[in-house]
Amino acid sequence: MPAFTVTTVAPMPNLENLKKQAKQYLRWHRERYYPVAAEIRAALPRFQHLDDNQVLEANFKLGDAQELIALHRGSRDGRRSRQEPQP
Repeated sequence: MPAFTVTTVAPMPNLENLKKQAKQYLRWHRERYYPVAAEIRAALPRFQHLDDNQVLEANFKLGDAQELIALHRGSRDGRRSRQEPQP
């Protein structure tokens, strides 16, 4: 009997869930929740040269949060994945 390789793929995320995640990042940033500053700095190039306080004082928009979510989900380019929906 042939051996089969089984790979598991994470289920496709619910769009509403992704929207809620992005809004949560906005809330954390607005509320100056320090752990989110390190996460933002690690993922988004425009924040990499800033310290935690500077990240939390910087302008952080919904698009930034969406890019962060896309990068966490495995996209190499969060901006492109937002602009070009995949089939």
